[in-house]
Amino acid sequence: KPDNATDKTVSWKSSNSSVATVSSTGLVKGVKAGTATITASSSNGKTATISITVKAAGSVTVPVSMVSVSGSKTVSVGATTKLSATVSPSNATNRTVVWGSTDPKVATVSSDGTVTGVAKGSVTIFATAGNVSAAFDVSVKELTGDSLGVRRSAVSYLRNTLSQGYADTTVEFGRSTDQVLVGDWDGDGKDTLAVRRGTTLYLQKSISSAAVSTSFDFGRSTDQVLVGDWNGDGKDTFGIRRGNVYYLYNSLSYGSAPDVTVEFGRSTDQVLVGDWDGDGKDTLAVRRGTTLYLQKSISSAAVSTSFDFGRSTDQVLVGDWNGDGKDTFGVRRGTTMYLSTALGSKYADVTMEYGRSTDQVLVGNWDGK
Repeated sequence: KPDNATDKTVSWKSSNSSVATVSSTGLVKGVKAGTATITASSSNGKTATISITVKAAGSVTVPVSMVSVSGSKTVSVGATTKLSATVSPSNATNRTVVWGSTDPKVATVSSDGTVTGVAKGSVTIFATAGNVSAAFDVSVKELTGDSLGVRRSAVSYLRNTLSQGYADTTVEFGRSTDQVLVGDWDGDGKDTLAVRRGTTLYLQKSISSAAVSTSFDFGRSTDQVLVGDWNGDGKDTFGIRRGNVYYLYNSLSYGSAPDVTVEFGRSTDQVLVGDWDGDGKDTLAVRRGTTLYLQKSISSAAVSTSFDFGRSTDQVLVGDWNGDGKDTFGVRRGTTMYLSTALGSKYADVTMEYGRSTDQVLVGNWDGK
């Protein structure tokens, strides 16, 4: 004022720019909740003020768009496995996950996603967050333990129990010069044989049969071939070791990129495979002298635990000797097997004499019981 003033220039200022700012044209912008005084000044020193209150922004609800579940798809009766849920987007308002089981008589699930096997069967586990759910199928298997067998020339003599006695199954498969491997290729809970000849693998149709179910080339002739259930789907597949690098495949094939590539231990170590924690997934262990180093996870070079076991001249065996879903170790001395059911234990829970000292020892669950 007045309207015909010669100089109408106005400058603006905020008393608290952390609460509100004001532009050269008088545009006020709220920064955070609080009060600030805006002052307008003319060139001749005249001023006017106004108090501005900035209110907190109203809460905005971000809905859940997707829930996904990961973990092992198999668990034994009485054993546990922990599932993980991922809620998207990461800034969703309600990220609390509620777990549920379609049949608690088969498997229960706790508030943190731990599934406990109750009875043999199949069950669907649900994870729900913000009215969005994800389903995850889990198969509960009966407790089934491993036993032993021996191979003499091309004939295998297999015992269904960890006790003295004659072979429950005698089968001739492959040639005496073949390398023999053991695994559950179809997920039926029963181990069968495979033989490696050059770079070709021949898988046995059934434990009592000399027939081949399938064959395929795998790796190089100089590779060490490993067997394991790397992804917890209940089926064993193969992997190869070159030096201290491991290339692991989740399907019974070769040619595409490996599903897991990991460096673990030293090239001079003896390598062993087992499910040390009962999560349904096999990982590695290496033996150096009399010390065993267990891998933390299949894609990690880290060691979860280490301990001395047996003598340097022992042959170390791996198996689930008591059917609790966890693999432990044993040793062979001559024709006697000393088997421990606890990791790190130096005492044998089972002692079994079987076969001849020149036989090759096989470990497997031959009858699925």
